[in-house]
Parts: sequence; C-alpha cells; structure tokens
Amino acid sequence: MSNIPLARRKLQSAQNLKRLAEVQVLIKQSLKLLDRRKPKFKAPPEHKSLTRSQRKEARRLRREGLSIHRIALILKTTSGRISEAANGKAH
Repeated sequence: MSNIPLARRKLQSAQNLKRLAEVQVLIKQSLKLLDRRKPKFKAPPEHKSLTRSQRKEARRLRREGLSIHRIALILKTTSGRISEAANGKAH
C-alpha cells in the first residue's frame, strides 16, 4: 500500500548516509511505499450506462444549451454519465 509521507522521510534520511548499501536499502523500501495497488473491493455503479437513445437525447439537449446537471435530472442519471455521453466517451 502506498505511504508517501513515510517514503519521503526514508529518502530524506538516505541523504545523510555515507555507505551506498544503506542508501540502496532505503531507496528500495521507499519505492515499495510509492506503489499503488487496486482495491480488492469496488462498489457496484449506482447508475447503469446510458442506452443508445439516452445518449442521443443527452447530446441533443446539450446542443440546445441545457446544462449537464439539468440533463441528468431529466434522464434520471448522474452528471458524470451525461458528460460522458456529451463528449462521446460513453460506452
């Protein structure tokens, strides 16, 4: 798991070391602390992807000048889903 503050402290302490082997050990330990791992659990999406007709409607409403928030309320979904559709990134 990542721990940036601890990695920073280890690297700072390595600056003061004289022996290369000690520096290498601290650098190796620090690099492990910088790795991010995917969480084992991911919550299921609360809103399903938009249908093709919903994406088409969202794009039409956006071209007419409605806000993403307003379109989301109309289509009963999230503004993120509408943004995806409006920008052509929806699946």
